[in-house]
Amino acid sequence: MKIKIIIVLLVIFSAVQIRAGETENASMAEIIKTLDESIAQIDDMGKKIEQIASTADSVKAMTDKMDFSSINSVKKEDVRSKAIAIFEEVIAAASLTDKESYLSRINKMKADLGDDLYKKIATLMEQVYTYKKLSNETMNGFATGIDEILSLEESVSERLKNGEAGLNMLKGGTEKEKEDVKKHEKEFEDKKALVLEKIVYLNDLQGVIDEKVSLLGDINDVIITKLSSGASAPAGDIDVPKEEQNDLMPNDTESNPAPAGEVKDEPPAAVTEEKPEIKPDVKETAPAVIETKPVDLPVVPVIKEGGPDIVSISADFQKGIDFYKENNAAKAQEYFLKEVTQNPDNYRAYNYLAKIYIAEKKYDLAVEEINKALQAFKKIRTK
Repeated sequence: MKIKIIIVLLVIFSAVQIRAGETENASMAEIIKTLDESIAQIDDMGKKIEQIASTADSVKAMTDKMDFSSINSVKKEDVRSKAIAIFEEVIAAASLTDKESYLSRINKMKADLGDDLYKKIATLMEQVYTYKKLSNETMNGFATGIDEILSLEESVSERLKNGEAGLNMLKGGTEKEKEDVKKHEKEFEDKKALVLEKIVYLNDLQGVIDEKVSLLGDINDVIITKLSSGASAPAGDIDVPKEEQNDLMPNDTESNPAPAGEVKDEPPAAVTEEKPEIKPDVKETAPAVIETKPVDLPVVPVIKEGGPDIVSISADFQKGIDFYKENNAAKAQEYFLKEVTQNPDNYRAYNYLAKIYIAEKKYDLAVEEINKALQAFKKIRTK
């Protein structure tokens, strides 16, 4: 009887050992697989935001072709005022009614307008309606995108944290587990660095969204101004500061960031050994793709319930950006640290610091700055 019990126990023990071995082999594989899935999810999110941002640029291009001079051609003041009121109602609408309902109201003024002027104003109404419909859809897409980015960033950060915990647990395990860790640890560290870069990329996407929301708000204001004046100049001719002109849609044909410390596109400025290599910013031209590097504008728009809220950039933050572009990590870090001390809600400053630390392979510090950026962004959204 004792012999049978011993045999049964040996069989069970062997089975457990086999399953344990399978789990060991799967553990590192599963940890790395989870990081790969996180990277893929962030890339998919980037493509989604890129598409929405491209729509925002299409909306601006659409308004560039609008001619509001027909409004000014209406001789009767009361008729012109009625027409302008209908257009302003469309522009202000958070939710549009059927297009025909607006056109029918324009049609009622046909006798006062005359056939030729009526056709021009009716055509303009169709253009403005289409613009507003796309603008509303884009704004809603951005609002949803921000929520999804924040959720994804928190999820990916948690997975990375769990992955590191799992790795450390295996390091203290059996000899087979230790050997498995040794075999895959370099791969894990490379994936970890890439995941951190991708999380920073998510923060950059928030900046892209902010800028596009601000752009759409500017277009709305300009259209209202053009309606009131009846000017013939295109509604999309917005006076954009020089610093913003090439940053509204960053320039790069890749949507993925380069590996930590690696420079893309153009050779970086010469640096001393003490200065870590930082990725340079965008070039002068700007095709309709999203860059993974920072978007440097003289204002930081913030999405809120009532629309974008503009927060001015300080001199220290701008100096940090300038030094970052010059590949001077030490000076850039100095000014970004000054900025977050004076303006702890500037999530973009934390994001720059994270990029510097990733380039220096100081991943623990990078994680701290990423978390601070996330908290700062969530805070300003609830103000």
